[in-house]
Amino acid sequence: MLKHLQYQEQGQGNIGIRMARCLDRYAPRPRLLIGGDIPDVTTEIVREAFAKLACADLIFGPAEDGGFWVIGQRGPARVGCLFANVAWSGSQTLSATLANVPRIRQVAFASMLMDIDTGRALAAWRQSKG
Repeated sequence: MLKHLQYQEQGQGNIGIRMARCLDRYAPRPRLLIGGDIPDVTTEIVREAFAKLACADLIFGPAEDGGFWVIGQRGPARVGCLFANVAWSGSQTLSATLANVPRIRQVAFASMLMDIDTGRALAAWRQSKG
């Protein structure tokens, strides 16, 4: 572990419940949750995501597998039902989450990246790096 970082327990529940809890905990500050299995994320990509979030309520970074590698939120609004009825780690994860976004909320998108959920995904990522 990196000693200079602050760590927080995720608590109980599925990934949606845990992400909602974290996003709500740090409101109203702009905040990003980044998956731990995203080898191509860089400081510049994170800066770009925060820059886009300055003009939107939510930001998603699509993953090549149909999920998302980052979600961000700004403002005091609670996540609410954003993650209700979302099947996690599937090809429709991002689209199901987007279907839950209230129409009054503005959504931006970060770059598409690959997340490494399986051995096959790791092999594909390694191959893409030559």
